[in-house]
Amino acid sequence: MTGHVKFFDAEKRYGIIIPAGVSPRERKLHVFFYEDVLQGSVATGQEVEYSLLPEYPTPRALAVKPLSARNYTPISQRKGAVAYGD
Repeated sequence: MTGHVKFFDAEKRYGIIIPAGVSPRERKLHVFFYEDVLQGSVATGQEVEYSLLPEYPTPRALAVKPLSARNYTPISQRKGAVAYGD
C-alpha cells in the first residue's frame, strides 16, 4: 500500500499516514505508525509504502518504507491539495 506522511513527531516517535485515495478528513482510515517500523527516515508529506498490521482494530502500519526522495512534494504544495482541517 502507498500513502503520504500526514505528520511524524520524532520526539514522540510516532506518525500518521494518509493512505492513497483517502481524504485527510477521513481520520478513521488514517494509519498510525511507530518510529521502530520505519525503514529509513520520513518527512511530512513524503510518499511512503507500508503494510498493515493484521487483525488490529484500528489501522496500524507494520512496516513503513519511504519512497524515492525525488517523489517528495509536501502535500501543502500539491495542486488542488486540501490542508488538514480545511
